[in-house]
Amino acid sequence: MKRTLTGIAAAAVVLGSAAPMAFAATSTGLSKAGQLPIVVNGSVLSNPFEMTGKDSGNTTAFFPVYYFNQALAKIGFTATWDGVTHTWAIQAPGVDASKISVDGGVGTGNTSVTVNGTTVKKFNTQAAKDPAGGPSAQATTYLPVFYINNILTALGVNGSFTGQAGLSIKGGTTVVGSAALSPVTVTGNVAGSGTQASPAIAQGSNALTLTTKLTDANGNAVANANVSVVLDNSAVVQQGSNFLSLTHDATAGTYTGTATTDATGTVSIKITGSGAYSVEFDAPYTASGNTPSQKAYIAFVGTNPLVTPAGTGSTPFGATTSSASNATTGLVPVTITLPLDSNNKVQSGQSVTFTLNSKGDGSHDSGAFFASSTGASLGTNTYTTTTDANGQATVYVNSYTDDASNAYAEVDANWNSTNYPTDIQWTAPATTSNLSAIGVYPFTSSFSGATSATTSLSGIPGGQEVYVVPFSSSAQLTKTTVTYNLSATNGAVLTNVAGYDLTSNSYLKNLSSAVVTATYNSSTHDYTIAVDGQTVVTSQAVPYFTVTMGQGTNGGATSTLTISSGSDSATVGYGFSSTQSYAKSFSPIISSLHTYGSSENVSYTVVDANGNPVANQATSLAFDGSATGVWLTAVNGTALQEGLGSNGSAVATPVPLYAGPANINYTSVSIPGVVSWSHSNNPDLVTVFTNAQGQATLTLQNGNVPFWSNTASGSVYYDTSASASGTTYAFTYVKNSAAGTQGSLYLSNTGSSDTHFGSSSDNTQVGQINW
Repeated sequence: MKRTLTGIAAAAVVLGSAAPMAFAATSTGLSKAGQLPIVVNGSVLSNPFEMTGKDSGNTTAFFPVYYFNQALAKIGFTATWDGVTHTWAIQAPGVDASKISVDGGVGTGNTSVTVNGTTVKKFNTQAAKDPAGGPSAQATTYLPVFYINNILTALGVNGSFTGQAGLSIKGGTTVVGSAALSPVTVTGNVAGSGTQASPAIAQGSNALTLTTKLTDANGNAVANANVSVVLDNSAVVQQGSNFLSLTHDATAGTYTGTATTDATGTVSIKITGSGAYSVEFDAPYTASGNTPSQKAYIAFVGTNPLVTPAGTGSTPFGATTSSASNATTGLVPVTITLPLDSNNKVQSGQSVTFTLNSKGDGSHDSGAFFASSTGASLGTNTYTTTTDANGQATVYVNSYTDDASNAYAEVDANWNSTNYPTDIQWTAPATTSNLSAIGVYPFTSSFSGATSATTSLSGIPGGQEVYVVPFSSSAQLTKTTVTYNLSATNGAVLTNVAGYDLTSNSYLKNLSSAVVTATYNSSTHDYTIAVDGQTVVTSQAVPYFTVTMGQGTNGGATSTLTISSGSDSATVGYGFSSTQSYAKSFSPIISSLHTYGSSENVSYTVVDANGNPVANQATSLAFDGSATGVWLTAVNGTALQEGLGSNGSAVATPVPLYAGPANINYTSVSIPGVVSWSHSNNPDLVTVFTNAQGQATLTLQNGNVPFWSNTASGSVYYDTSASASGTTYAFTYVKNSAAGTQGSLYLSNTGSSDTHFGSSSDNTQVGQINW
């Protein structure tokens, strides 16, 4: 069963980062409108004031969460508001939150909506004084009324909200909710939990037992009900002493049988098979009018490792490609499960390297890429990890489509020098029409949540990245070269485009306007991004780019960036704070890297003037070039790798914090949202970005670092130099910079202040690193 929060995706225009001050207990621009009744089962519960304000740039109505919670309580739900975490938590008996399907994905915003502990949507709320409370009233939280009907529908509540009649709810605990199947439990497994990323594993021909329970809208067990069991491969399925007869649907590639709930509403089946399976339980329980559904993933491992999904040969695993409307639709976890060792123990801690290749038959779409669990690109075609306590290792693979074609890829899991492949095929989603040519979205981890082109943003903090997403009339960007004209007002300047630090390029510094081109390469199926004719990204799988604005030397407090292409345009309104962000909580204060090859993490947190962490904030690391053999190898756990090898394969591209060895074969590193560096002069600058918690973690290593070399063979070379033991380098924090590069760090072997950023009085030593 799918529950859809219809229309929620229209909130795309307000999704993204919100400044912490938006949470203050003061009005944020809401105006009093009229009073509207809340009616539960024909009785008026209250008459709160409706408010009006801006949402997505448009005037809309807002309704207080407090009174909505009261109404839900009358019909058997528990809804609470947490003002610290900005979570609206709804406990809904009989509702399976995992089956709630939200158009556009969860999205982003300053508020999370959870159902039974599962986050189903994020959007922006506002705080204002309740007019009913008089001048001394405390602020309360208001949500856009647009979402109310969607939430009622998702909870199975018979109710509606209109601007004329207010909120009306009918029913009670005896009629709300829907029938549900409990999450599937698996027994008999030696490893794995039964999720797609961690299939429940049986060894050899041992059977797995899968169990779920059917309950009605009131939570009562439903006995003697038929439940469909749907497998994606043939297997032996047994319920009690009976074997299920499976019907094969060659078109769908499924095998379906029927099981029956017992007196307690429970269905329990045993499955014996070979390879990997998805097993879905569907209960067409006619008394409830809905079809509860639950799915589990299982696999049978013999003497060899098993890769899931097992899409090799003529039946590749199917998924729908991601797009601007949902950046995680095409996200596929690829998991290798190792067999038990000779002592029948799980093989944990084993190194596995995943490689993204073209499909075995030669078909390939470079839109496929390794990604995080949220769909964001890792920027590499190789990924090395170790097996967990279940003997499993996982990498996520995503694919973005820019036209109506399908995408293919092969993932090889290499263990003990042997490749274990799986093929993945993505099908293109139905094209979306009536989209304008340019969409702009605040930078988070992706632009997930957008179903149409958002052409106007406002209130974006200076220094925050914004996605520019090109659309055509039928889909996201036809395979052609597209030219964009960028122009900022009030002295603001472009500081970063597509992850490239413009401030480190003498030709691209202090640009208030520029021409950005996205050029499609028909042979490699990727894009080149250029600024004023200078290439800043040579190969990008997805056709979007990011833009970051700075205040400029003589800039004003606000600016508007206009992005145009032909007759289409979008605007982004920026606000620059006079109070700079600053860094704190440095850890460790004193670190040691005496040993050749040793590495250590140095972290700090960037906060705003109110002490709140600032996510996705660009900060700078400078160095005077004297720390011989010292490298920056990772930022926030992401190894510095780029596609510079043969056929664009990923190679190690760490940043040297000194002049670097003679045979280094690159002069810049650019991983969007992670790091950018370009070797120019002394001191060099590295721009790193904070994570979602406002923290930046730098992994530093003393020698023995692999990097891409310029040797004849084009091989990876290991740095063999090392700093002299006993040398101390000062880690100096630039607190307030005349050049506007606040939140910066400086590394030198003298402990002297860094005058590159401003006067020495602006600088404070915060720690030291011993080499």
